Amino acid sequence: MDAIKILTKLQDLGYETYFVGGCVRDMLLGIPYKDIDIVTSANPNELIEIFKNQEIKTFGKSFLVTFINGIEVATFRTDRYNGLNDKNVHIEITKSAEEDAKRRDFSINAIFYDPITKKIIDYVNGQEDLQKRIIRFNGDPKKRIWEDPNRIIRACRFVAKINGDFSDDTYEALVDYSDYVETMVSPERIRLEILKAMEIKKASIFFRALYDIGALKYILPSLDKSYLHTGGPYHIEDVFDHCMMAGDHASTKDPLIKLAAYLHDIGKPISSRINPHTNDIWFEGHEETGRDAARQELENLRFSNEEINIISNLIYLHMRISNERLQPKAVRRTLKKLNDFEIPYQKLLRVSICDKMGGLKSQNHYRISDVYQLAKSFRTEANRKDPANQFSDLKVNGIDVMEVTGLRPGKEVGEILKKLLDLVIDDPEINNKEKLTQIIKEEFK
Repeated sequence: MDAIKILTKLQDLGYETYFVGGCVRDMLLGIPYKDIDIVTSANPNELIEIFKNQEIKTFGKSFLVTFINGIEVATFRTDRYNGLNDKNVHIEITKSAEEDAKRRDFSINAIFYDPITKKIIDYVNGQEDLQKRIIRFNGDPKKRIWEDPNRIIRACRFVAKINGDFSDDTYEALVDYSDYVETMVSPERIRLEILKAMEIKKASIFFRALYDIGALKYILPSLDKSYLHTGGPYHIEDVFDHCMMAGDHASTKDPLIKLAAYLHDIGKPISSRINPHTNDIWFEGHEETGRDAARQELENLRFSNEEINIISNLIYLHMRISNERLQPKAVRRTLKKLNDFEIPYQKLLRVSICDKMGGLKSQNHYRISDVYQLAKSFRTEANRKDPANQFSDLKVNGIDVMEVTGLRPGKEVGEILKKLLDLVIDDPEINNKEKLTQIIKEEFK
């Protein structure tokens, strides 16, 4: 039983029932939507009885949300918040669709739609705000933020979602209470909002909105510091604008690559200094500085270790690729690093392409042929027969090293293997036991 059948059955039984929320908003915007939410005058006990032959899950009856075959069906309700926490709320059933609409956070999320009659039910002028691309809190903006401060970040995400702007009173309240983000919103919820924002093609609007209201410094302080910071001699745009353009070029299919593209140059303001040879701004080591800053800030936001590994190390490695065809030796060294971090090379290529496309000087000169050559260089080396990326790929091992050198097990054996691996990465043809044994005899005995 799908969403239409659920809605139809409830209406046939006399319950007022509509589609609501994101699916209606996105339908009116003409963009695809994944999930359909339903709102109804039927209470959870009635829903359980009506759909007892379907798959039923209740999200705590006190929240008045029932899942029927995975589809969220919410009962009309009113909320009374005690403040500064979305969980600190008293919920009551109401038979009024209008009361349910007015308790929702933003006008564009409070539009009801009847797919049977094709009728829009709008108690809060959400349709007009959507047409004007305006994000507006329902009711008193300050009260809505006080009820749940995470709405500050949600407002910025939705303004990016509709590529719009805030109403004046909403913007003023967001500015006045932006410091709530630092102490009143859990890191886990901020992380979730960031990842949801990565589903938006121009998520730069999300970050710009956070900066404009004064909240970005509490979330990603290194990105905040890049605003208006010079991009150096190779960039017309400042560091923040460059990062935003790079991220906007990333696909929404991989949120971690997209976030890495938005953050790839956050190390520049920290490492900025004057190059003594050219008197230009110099960002020596900014990829390492950016990696460390991203790792710390993402840890603070409770990103997983796997997510942090991918994002921070893509930042660390993004300078290893140029738009020219790389020498095989350089490609193999980069593949070695990627193998150490367990990151597919395709992810790094995508970040690098976004980096190039994010520069006003370079984006008009970055050709499809450049991308093709870049991909070909990596594909050729990645598909090489018997590639050497780790000690186990060498045709000699620690026992062989000890037999030739007379060393006992210890750090020195590991150092020799490391040097041998470096030599093999530079020249894969020497990766056979005879040649490596000869090198050990000549260089390390």
